Amino acid sequence: MNGNSQFVVQCWQRTYLVAGDHPHPDAVKQQLDDHLGRHIIPILADTLAPLLDQHEGIWLVDTLAADLTLDLSPATADQLATAVGRQIGRSVTRIVAGPPDGRNIRYFPSRAAFMAQFLADYLAGRAWDRWEYQPLAGLASLTPSQTVREAITRDGADTARALLGLLWQTGQWPQVRSILTERDAARVWANAAKSSSPARRADIEQLVALWPAAGLKPAPRWTTAKNKLQLWAAWLGQKTDKHTAAPDAVETWLNFLDFAADIGPVALDVERLANGETAPAAAAQLARLANGDSAWLKRLVSAVLPPAAATIAPTPVIASPAASLFALLPTLIDLKLPELLAGHAPTPTIGRTWLAWLALQCLGGAASARHRTDPGFLSALGLAEPLGETAWREAVLAATAGRLASIQVDFWELLRRQRRADGRHLAISATPGGDVIHDMAADYWLAVTPNRAAMLAELARRLEQPDPGIWLAGSPPPAAEPGATFARFYKPAAPAVAYFELPELNARLNRAWLPLAQAVLRTFARRLLGFGWSSADYLSRNFLTGVGQLSLAPNRIEVLLPAVPLGSVLRLAGLHHTEFNLPWADDIVVRLSLP
Repeated sequence: MNGNSQFVVQCWQRTYLVAGDHPHPDAVKQQLDDHLGRHIIPILADTLAPLLDQHEGIWLVDTLAADLTLDLSPATADQLATAVGRQIGRSVTRIVAGPPDGRNIRYFPSRAAFMAQFLADYLAGRAWDRWEYQPLAGLASLTPSQTVREAITRDGADTARALLGLLWQTGQWPQVRSILTERDAARVWANAAKSSSPARRADIEQLVALWPAAGLKPAPRWTTAKNKLQLWAAWLGQKTDKHTAAPDAVETWLNFLDFAADIGPVALDVERLANGETAPAAAAQLARLANGDSAWLKRLVSAVLPPAAATIAPTPVIASPAASLFALLPTLIDLKLPELLAGHAPTPTIGRTWLAWLALQCLGGAASARHRTDPGFLSALGLAEPLGETAWREAVLAATAGRLASIQVDFWELLRRQRRADGRHLAISATPGGDVIHDMAADYWLAVTPNRAAMLAELARRLEQPDPGIWLAGSPPPAAEPGATFARFYKPAAPAVAYFELPELNARLNRAWLPLAQAVLRTFARRLLGFGWSSADYLSRNFLTGVGQLSLAPNRIEVLLPAVPLGSVLRLAGLHHTEFNLPWADDIVVRLSLP
């Protein structure tokens, strides 16, 4: 076999049939196990070498069976292994000679093509049901962004480059980009862009020619890892010349665009830039390539940047009764609840719908019908249009009992890892929706359940608290008990359950999402001096009501929060002029302001 050929056996299973009156069947098994175990692999390699060297690509076979009759009496170990190897070789030859059937036999022209198909099946929510991806099962425990990152980078830089080109050619790149976080995109770039050589003039010209098809947007700047990957993927998907200068060309061009954006089109002097008279390093590489040719540089710049005198369209401003959701988003992101939901969702669309359920509960279920179509609500979640009935129904069907149980366990682990709850002091409130189990150290809800005993047993096991202090609503612990420290903060859960519940969701799904929504409001409250134990309804009336304004720029959202009764507390908490990125919406920058 040549250096690129491999024959991998995932599972080797042997069944020996001997005569019923054989005196020593165990000895036959031991002899065959010994002979085949020591000799079959090198003999298979020699037998299959000519075949594999003639065929490019990857053949995957779910089950390969070979039956043969052996006479053990005169056979040596080599002879036995050779007979088995030849039979397996004939079976493999028949497979390679015929077409793949798409079920037991699958063919991919390259490793990159295999990983591209895996990503397509993964993004469609069907990868882990297919046998051919068993070697990738370790990725199932990662977040969607980490899974995509590992799928692209695990086989080295050459495969990563080929895979990026395939993702562009097959139209998968937009979905891959939406899932990748900026951090994971940076790791993909670092892995795939190794050994980049200096850019050439022709490379910059090629990027400018690709610019309309690449469809990049500054988010908030041009030089982001996602933008670099996108421009390079467009290059790899359309160019036949895939030399190593492309990454340097991509960075050179995007750095220049950021430089041009910072100084403004009026101040951009192409003549001085072409002659190397502009100092910033972001423009120095492009100036070196221009080497005084201002006509060349002007042609490139005018093809991408708008004319200096171009009229800038006014930024649209909308009024939104859901604007206060933006005040909760930093808390939502810090709690890592979007990642938690996305990690259990079979598709990104379902994950986004689950996140919308959480946002609606945080704003109060009574207003959910109005918020679902509000432009401010949609902008906060990166949704282009309101959630339709089809998307809603698919999200409900995807919320199986197994997935809900996994979300619940990971939520407990998240709270424990962030040191927000440890299960030592529990209170139980009976509500019409089920028993609410509070962790009273900071009043986080751990579960809402119709089966208190089973849930407490599972909590004790998961949080490693075999004997937590538990007390029931209406009968707080004695003053000498440790839980008495928190008893004075206890509030009945029924009003909060009524606040959070969505009328569009059934009781099972409401119970699953209630602890997550309560965690968002409780964590938000703990950032407000003196209001850490306030009820959901009180927080809503005093901090989250009213109509705000949103200014929607292409890659930035300016939010003027509503004038609320206790707005001064929000200002003291540092919300005024807070900036953050929306990881689920191409890292759009959000800036909050208070009236």
